[in-house]
Amino acid sequence: MRLGIAADTTAAFPQEVLEANGITLAPVGLVIDGEVYRDRLDLTAEAFYEMRPHLKELPTTTGVSPGDYLRAMEDHLPGVDGVLVLSPARKLSVTYTSAVQAAEAFSERHPEVPVAVIDTETAAGGEAVLALEAARYGREAESLEQVAEHVRRLVPRARTYMVLSTLKYLVHIGRAGKAAALAASALQVKPVLRLGQEFEPAARPMGWRQGLDELVRRVEIEAPGKGRLYVAVNHVRAPERADSLIAEIRQRFDPDTVLSTDLSPVLGYVLGDGSISLGFLRVE
Repeated sequence: MRLGIAADTTAAFPQEVLEANGITLAPVGLVIDGEVYRDRLDLTAEAFYEMRPHLKELPTTTGVSPGDYLRAMEDHLPGVDGVLVLSPARKLSVTYTSAVQAAEAFSERHPEVPVAVIDTETAAGGEAVLALEAARYGREAESLEQVAEHVRRLVPRARTYMVLSTLKYLVHIGRAGKAAALAASALQVKPVLRLGQEFEPAARPMGWRQGLDELVRRVEIEAPGKGRLYVAVNHVRAPERADSLIAEIRQRFDPDTVLSTDLSPVLGYVLGDGSISLGFLRVE
């Protein structure tokens, strides 16, 4: 079938990958000093990370508006047989609700084109790898219903892990305990979190080397087998660290697809410089 996929900008993709796979991105909003910036449209990741040290207060996010999601869906028209909408975990953001509202509006305006909305139960790289598999499967499927059912079965397998340079920004927004932040700072711990319906503590390795080793270990444990392996690495001003992780993953697991980009500022605003995010999915 001819499938269109609408995701959000937490699933950071290089532009050429979006175009090759029929994926559009609805922008998440970042509120900086009272002004709303739309991710990738009004503000690039590089520009945000340059300005962050000079901000008076930590930004907040607004989620994707229903109107922006609707535009991302309609950008696929004409020429598709269905649109699959992927949202980040509903407990992380209001974006899922916006996606549902936009899908309802889309169906009213384009009743001949079916649409389905899926909560990916993660964000960032985990959402990106689900989108890539949806695009691949969609080329073989006969209907949107088949694609949606396939992706829903894969949602529990998609993973996003992050190695943080600091917990202080998560502490500021109430997602990490102050004692944990102090301990991490004092002991040079690089916390590893799993990004699911919320930020979940996963490990407390000492230093960056152990932190990256923990990410590799997670792939080995949670994506075993010999099926198709998707990997998405995002970073906060740490391209060399990202390249090192990718090289290790390529050597150990020979993944079929590897993405590497800056982490979206709508997630990166609560992570410190040097932080790394890894999304992965094994499809048997």
